[in-house]
Amino acid sequence: MAHVATLELLADLAEDQWGLVTRRQAEVAGLAWTTLARLASNKSTLERVAHGVYRLRGSPPPDHLALRAAWMQLAPAVPVWERTPEQGVVSHRSAAGVYGLGDLTAERHEFILPSRRQSQRSQVRFHRGHLTHKECVNIGGLLVTRPARIAADLLADGEEPDAVAPIIVQALRQIND
Repeated sequence: MAHVATLELLADLAEDQWGLVTRRQAEVAGLAWTTLARLASNKSTLERVAHGVYRLRGSPPPDHLALRAAWMQLAPAVPVWERTPEQGVVSHRSAAGVYGLGDLTAERHEFILPSRRQSQRSQVRFHRGHLTHKECVNIGGLLVTRPARIAADLLADGEEPDAVAPIIVQALRQIND
């Protein structure tokens, strides 16, 4: 594939994904992994932001870049606009961080999935659960649990009620503002 055609393909893939593309998406579109490796090796075209996830250079880095990359890794062949709750939803402290609610620091990227899954990455934590479409929302392409579900999940995980209360208060204020 010619260099210009490769760049156009990558730009098309990354356009609605915050400038990000997975190796699997590129392979499905016909690019060899060696092409991605070459484009990332000199950092002029691609920047590797996580295992199998690249950012197209020149695109502005999105907020929550590491979280978005980790979420894309859950279903690397699926474009973000086709994602469903079955492929993972940002939850718990990570979801509160996306909303800007509360003061709890997200030390790990937390996701709810309908089936059991494990990660060898210490910065990723999976929770098993089934979410209805009413319990999550698409925020700029990222599937995130709603504030009521965030509070319930945090309390069920043993988080101190005093730490969860500001999340609830701030969510209610956002609704009323």
